[in-house]
Amino acid sequence: MGKPIPTLKTFEIVVSPEGVAILTLNRPERANSLNNELLQDWIRSIEWATEAEQVKVVVVTGKGNFFCSGLELSEISNEEELKRIAEKRVNLFRQLVDLLIDFPKLLIAAVNGKAFGFGVTFLPHCDVVYSVPEATFLTPFMQWAFCVEGCSSYLFPKYLGQSIASEMLLMNKTYAAPELAKVGFISRLIPKDHLIQETLKEATRVSKFSFEAIIKSKELIRRNEREFLHKINQRENELLISRLVSEDSRQAVLKFLISVIRNLSGLSDSFNKSFSNKMFSTVHHTLLNQPAPTNLALKNQGGELVELKSLVGNGKPSVIFFYPKDESYGCTKEVCSFRDSYSVFSDAGATVVGISSDPVDKHKQFSDSQRLQFPLLSDPNNEARKLFNVPKTLGFLPGRATFLIDKDGIIRDVFNSMMDFEGHVKKSLEFVKNQNTQPKM
Repeated sequence: MGKPIPTLKTFEIVVSPEGVAILTLNRPERANSLNNELLQDWIRSIEWATEAEQVKVVVVTGKGNFFCSGLELSEISNEEELKRIAEKRVNLFRQLVDLLIDFPKLLIAAVNGKAFGFGVTFLPHCDVVYSVPEATFLTPFMQWAFCVEGCSSYLFPKYLGQSIASEMLLMNKTYAAPELAKVGFISRLIPKDHLIQETLKEATRVSKFSFEAIIKSKELIRRNEREFLHKINQRENELLISRLVSEDSRQAVLKFLISVIRNLSGLSDSFNKSFSNKMFSTVHHTLLNQPAPTNLALKNQGGELVELKSLVGNGKPSVIFFYPKDESYGCTKEVCSFRDSYSVFSDAGATVVGISSDPVDKHKQFSDSQRLQFPLLSDPNNEARKLFNVPKTLGFLPGRATFLIDKDGIIRDVFNSMMDFEGHVKKSLEFVKNQNTQPKM
């Protein structure tokens, strides 16, 4: 009996009778991006493959259109939380790269699609790299104000030459698979429909060779630089932690997300804040001019159950704003803007409510620290988001949307912008003022 195959959420593991293990990154809905769970599963997969006697050759590939899209970018957190997240994630990176440096068996990458960040810097740790011809490779570390990782500060110049390595690591240049095949970074280009079949064929052929001979020979090839690579890995990760928590990096990531949203929205390079205010106002939301959904009760920051029907209609306007996460950079700016303008809403008789998926205790901590005058409702199962059909950002990130509801409980406008934090408040103030100036029938 061989070592049991672990059951993992973000990795699929299959072993052929010949001893070829195929490890597949399995977060296709998130472009196989690296969150803590996937990094932990990757570590467990490599640890298992190292120890499993039935495994002779390992193949790593991805499910979907991406091989791996690198570090998952979430909403920018406050300094304390950001540091905690950065330290944990970088520690996982370090563990994984250390395992790859010492991995004793033949390791083959089968790149099935686009590769970003660690999806690229992982490749020099493989003994052989196969790829589909249409794959592209990008290490956007400078764009995000991070730093190089995965021992790429040494391995990229070694395998690519100084000039190409600098273009990729320092100049944010995208390379296509055929270009990297020409310089030997990729061994072979294989059509997408045949990638796994051909890779498995090659791995199976090799599995019939002397396993001991392969292990001993790989040790000769890799041994002299392993200790050196561990030191490089440590130095890179020490710098990476400081870069991830820097204001420089926070602003760079924010700028990147804005550019992505601009491109997906078809905006021109003249995109600016005032223009985006108009473009991101959702004028064709499915609930526009419909009664606000109220068949739900959620807990506020005090743990009290609040029915949505008590917050809308009743002869006064309501502002319900959905935001991604307590204490994150953008959400704090948005929530505090509502706080600073609360007297205007209060004088107009308007109800203001914030909703996110954060738990009650997190809401209470956030509310107390920011001295909020209005309720924050906890929506851990995203029931309210579904009821209000809150648009998602980039197709999967929890969106930031504000619903403006008139005195009769009818949704009259929806403002949807991930990046214009204060625009939500400005739009809400305009709405409330207009509500109070409308003539009575």
